[in-house]
Amino acid sequence: MGELVVGRVVQGLQARYTVERSLGEGGFGLAYLARREDGTAVVLKQLRLARMADWKALELFEREARV
Repeated sequence: MGELVVGRVVQGLQARYTVERSLGEGGFGLAYLARREDGTAVVLKQLRLARMADWKALELFEREARV
């Protein structure tokens, strides 16, 4: 999919999201402010596999996604 950019529309499992701006970067992911079609603000996080050192990092990312 490539890195998310401002204005990009992303189809999720439950809605479509429009990326508004970058919020920052962590150890193995990027965070973006986005809006659902109904106007609700959300945070989209994009996993960067190249930065993952082990499977534990993926497990933690998945846990955060469920929350």
